[in-house]
Amino acid sequence: MVVLIFAKEGRVKYIVDGDTLKLQNGVVLRFAHIDTPESKKNKRAKRFASLCRNTSLSEIIKAGKLSSSFTKSLIAKNEVIDYDSISTDRYGRKVAVIYNSEGVNINEAIILQGYGVVYQRYTKGMKRVIYNKLQNKAKREKNGLWISYPKIMQCLNLQ
Repeated sequence: MVVLIFAKEGRVKYIVDGDTLKLQNGVVLRFAHIDTPESKKNKRAKRFASLCRNTSLSEIIKAGKLSSSFTKSLIAKNEVIDYDSISTDRYGRKVAVIYNSEGVNINEAIILQGYGVVYQRYTKGMKRVIYNKLQNKAKREKNGLWISYPKIMQCLNLQ
């Protein structure tokens, strides 16, 4: 089990999508270092669909729902999690590394199992090296969305 000296604790209210959750105290956590396909038809999903050739909005939403389901398989509603907040984004969400009650780094698990990509723009230094190694392994082994939606994953990785 991982013991985090500076981590905060919270109880999960619900999973918003593949890379965001809301705690019962109202705090919204955006998973650091990763990005997942959108699971709802919104401006970002539509913009992404317009930028990625040979993909459709409906395919993106399907991939996003699979990513959300995977995140829900790692973190249960009402589960107490630990998180290490590294910043606050422009929407007021805490950007954080999340650990479930078993001590699993959820951010890394999402990448390794192929349900998200490294958010290159916001991941620097050794974190970037580590997360890219996990992503390359997932891609090579065709884990998760890399088998069923490789074009979406590749395009998302370029954003």
